Amino acid sequence: MDAPLTRYVDVVRSSFTLGSVEHLEGAGHILSRREAGIETSEVSDQEILERCLYPLINEGALILEEGIAQRPSDIDVVYVFGYAFPAPKGGPMHYADHVGLKNVYDKICEFRDRYGEEYWKPAPLLEKLAKEGKTFAQWGAEQE
Repeated sequence: MDAPLTRYVDVVRSSFTLGSVEHLEGAGHILSRREAGIETSEVSDQEILERCLYPLINEGALILEEGIAQRPSDIDVVYVFGYAFPAPKGGPMHYADHVGLKNVYDKICEFRDRYGEEYWKPAPLLEKLAKEGKTFAQWGAEQE
């Protein structure tokens, strides 16, 4: 018996395209997105950027709260030099300051309302700084 992945690859190589195949069930039955009841929607480049970067920023705020990192710039250095985050953006925490913590917080809340709190729960520090109109850099300076 073929493994499910092998059957999937064979189907993709035939008349289907990756865009028309959503997933396999049991004995190899293929459901289209429509058959599976999955609605598709357009996602802007901006939303893709936000959905990729804002969790990093939120997690960075949690790391600062927990004392794992001392300063927001420590997190930025790790991302720029350790994970090849684009240096002109300065790292996720600097980027958040540039975009505005209120904007980041509001968008995370929007995603939480749309997709659920499991992955989109704003960090308390991010919420606090957004409501106070402060930046991560200001918070870091206050900690020294």
